[in-house]
Amino acid sequence: MNANTKHSRLDRLARSLEAMCLVLAVIFSGTGGVALASVLASPARGLGSAANFLVLGGSTVTNTGATVVAGELGTAPGTTITGFPPGIVTEGGTTHMGDALALQAQNDATLAYNSSVGQPCNIHLADQELGGKTLTPDIYCFASLAKLTGQLVLDAQGNTAAVWIIQIPGGLSTASNSSVVVTNGGGVCNVFWIVGESATIGANSAFAGNILALTSITMATGASLSGRALARNGAVTLDTNNISKPPCAQAAAPTATPTPIPASAHVSVEYQCAADGRVAVSVGVTAGVIVSGLGADITSATDTGNNKIVRYLSPGHYEWRATPPAGSLLDVDHGVVDKATCSVPVVPTATLVPTVAKVPVVVPVTGADRGGARVLAAPHSMSVSLGLLSLGFLSLGFGLILLALRRK
Repeated sequence: MNANTKHSRLDRLARSLEAMCLVLAVIFSGTGGVALASVLASPARGLGSAANFLVLGGSTVTNTGATVVAGELGTAPGTTITGFPPGIVTEGGTTHMGDALALQAQNDATLAYNSSVGQPCNIHLADQELGGKTLTPDIYCFASLAKLTGQLVLDAQGNTAAVWIIQIPGGLSTASNSSVVVTNGGGVCNVFWIVGESATIGANSAFAGNILALTSITMATGASLSGRALARNGAVTLDTNNISKPPCAQAAAPTATPTPIPASAHVSVEYQCAADGRVAVSVGVTAGVIVSGLGADITSATDTGNNKIVRYLSPGHYEWRATPPAGSLLDVDHGVVDKATCSVPVVPTATLVPTVAKVPVVVPVTGADRGGARVLAAPHSMSVSLGLLSLGFLSLGFGLILLALRRK
C-alpha cells in the first residue's frame, strides 16, 4: 500500500512537472521567437552582453606583438590572458579574466551560437571557395570546411538591416592577404561566422564580421578584424593584430547617374568678296548655336542647313567664336575671316562694231525681177531718173512742134 501511494505521488509529481514544462514552453516560446528574430533582424542585440567584447576566449587569450583591441577583452571560464602589454586595450575597454561579466558574455555568446546554428540553411555552398564571390543577405551553409582566398563581398543591396549567417560545421581558414568587404549599406555587426571547430585568419588579411567558434580562433601576424573574435571553449591567439568594433550600418552606396552623351552641334563659316567690294560671310549653324565676332551675334532657332545666314562686312580681319547650347558639343568653336581688301570688279567696256556703208542698188524704173523679188530703186535715184525722163519728154515735145512748123 505504501509502495502504491508512493508511486501515485511520484506519478502526480511527474504530471505536474510535465504541465509546468508545457506552460513554460508556451510562455518562453514567444521569448525564444523574439530572441531568434533579434538574431536575424539585429545580430548585435542577439549577442547580448557578448556584444560588448571584441575578444573573448573560452580558456585563454594570448598575444604576441603590438596588438590593439578597441574594446572589452576577456576569458571565461578560463582566467588567463597574456601578452597585454605589449598588446593594448583602447576605446575605454578593460580586461576581464573569468569575472562575472566575462562569464555572462560567454553564456550569451553560446546562446547566439546555438540560435544561429539552428537556422534553416537557404543556400548550400558545399565546399566552394569563398574568394571572388558576392553574397547577398541570407543564411549560407557549408558541408564541412570553408576557405577564403582573395576577396569576398557581402552586398547589402541598400538594406541597412541586412543579415548574413554563414554556418560552417568544420573549420574556417583564410589565405594571407584575403579580405571580407561589406558594401551597399550593410553593417559588419550583422555578419555571423558560425564555426563548428576552429577559425584561422591568415597573415595580413582584413576580415569582417562576428566569429563565433566552438573551439579556438587564431589571427596570424598582421591580420585585422572589424568585428568580434568569440571562442566558446578554446583560446584566442593574437599576433600584432588590429581588432576594431564593427559598424552596424553604413551609408548606402550612391546610385550611379549615367553621364549623358553630349548632343552634337555644328557651325560653318565661309566668306568671299561681294560685287560691291564688301566681304560676304555665309554662316551655317545648328539650332541654338551663337556665333560672335562677325558684327551682331548670329544664331538660329533651327538648323540652317543649306540656307545659310549671310552677313556683309567691310574688308578686314575678324576672329569669330561659337557657343553651343547647354549640353551640346561643337565640332568647331572658333575661326578667322581674313580678307584685307576686296576690289570692285571692273565692268568691261563695250566694243563698237563699225557699220558697213550700204551701197545703193540702181535698178530700172520699172523694176526688175531678181530671183522672184522686186527690188525698188532708192527714192533719190528714182527722182533723178524721173527728172531726166521729164526733160526727155519735154525735148521730144519741142522737137515735134518744130517739125510741124517746118512742114507748114
